Amino acid sequence: MITREGNHYRLEAQQVLPGTPEEVFPFFSDPENLARITPKELGFQILTPQPITMRSGAIIDYRIRVRGIP
Repeated sequence: MITREGNHYRLEAQQVLPGTPEEVFPFFSDPENLARITPKELGFQILTPQPITMRSGAIIDYRIRVRGIP
């Protein structure tokens, strides 16, 4: 779902995974796995220096390309 908030847009998506949160959280707690679940054609690149600790409020800077435009 895409919503507009003032001059910004927010994209929200949901993915249902088989397994309990305890089983799948270790995968999502590793920011490097973001590239594994992002379509290759987007050229996902993490810009934040590693290692990144996943926690509430963590910010990860990244770059993607949409139709070749960064």
